[in-house]
Amino acid sequence: MLRQSRRCARHMRACFTAVSMSACAVPAAVTGGDPIDVFDQAVARGLPRTVTLADRGFHARDTGSGGQLTIIEALDVDVRFSDDSPATMYAARWQDAPAVVTRSADHLDITVTAPQGVRVTGFSRDQAGSHSMERPHAPFDGAAVDRSRRSVATTAPDDHGAALPSTQNPHEGVSTVGFYMYLHDDLRAVSETHVHAGYVAWWVADMRRTLAVSKLQAVYRRAIKGLTDMPYGHETALDDWTVIAENRAARDGLVSIDGRAWFKHMLITSGMPLPGAHGQAWVRGDQAVASINGPYTVIAHEFGHTLSASHEAAEIDWSGFWPCETNLYPYANALRSNCYRFTPANERRMRDYMAGAWHTDPVGGKFEKVK
Repeated sequence: MLRQSRRCARHMRACFTAVSMSACAVPAAVTGGDPIDVFDQAVARGLPRTVTLADRGFHARDTGSGGQLTIIEALDVDVRFSDDSPATMYAARWQDAPAVVTRSADHLDITVTAPQGVRVTGFSRDQAGSHSMERPHAPFDGAAVDRSRRSVATTAPDDHGAALPSTQNPHEGVSTVGFYMYLHDDLRAVSETHVHAGYVAWWVADMRRTLAVSKLQAVYRRAIKGLTDMPYGHETALDDWTVIAENRAARDGLVSIDGRAWFKHMLITSGMPLPGAHGQAWVRGDQAVASINGPYTVIAHEFGHTLSASHEAAEIDWSGFWPCETNLYPYANALRSNCYRFTPANERRMRDYMAGAWHTDPVGGKFEKVK
């Protein structure tokens, strides 16, 4: 499995960086027809393949709805939305830029990361009129751009009588990392497909390359009484979330088992989950909170902490035309863009964490609460 993943990663990198698309041996472009049908037919004929998508009676999200899409290969990621409907992800190029495609139910979302943000072009059968992916609005707090390390906890909060973890792993014999995302009730008007396309798809695709696991999950849940209606916006929001998330994970059999399965649980909110921060997580723990009013990297940032990625191993990359911040960089600056990647050092930390070789942080301890 690891050997196959490396071959896929090499092929993806070659296609993403090739000056000429002929380097990827892509068949000639297929045009005509409705965008979603054209995409499905291209996948059925075998990959890689190039198609031209145009708005022909379907509703397109984002102004640049038409263009040429080269579908390189399917990504081995298990995506599942709250209604239990699955989605399939693909490595691709969209209008000559590296892209990730998510095909789910009646939706086709194309994600491209750029210095100015994440651009999502989507086609769907069930939307009335054209629209673009929009963030929910929440009061702005200038302090939120400072994501520096804050309080320290050498142990996780007391479980207050949480049920004992199940001794049965639902994925016995299969190394699994599962990212479980619970959309708060204040995001009821926000589509899960939009959250996935804007904040999750690009880094989950990167995690498939980075983590040597047999199974990688991105699972969405919402409208769960006592869980997704949790009050937040106070200093102990992460502690409160940890208690109820641990109980739910124990009930669902989604408790991490070292060396076999790692299940990470994040509450995703509209507003700031705690004062002055768009997110917080336990380093090497299983719980995190994040707001989608934060940077597009906020979910990657906080989940990265749960896998042992650190601020100290992040960096500003000056190699391109404009400096960019890697996913774990602690101080957001409007004059810098996002790199939309982890540093090699943080990739190594995450792999070592999953192999059981924890690094020693300056603060020490298994758990450290950080923004």
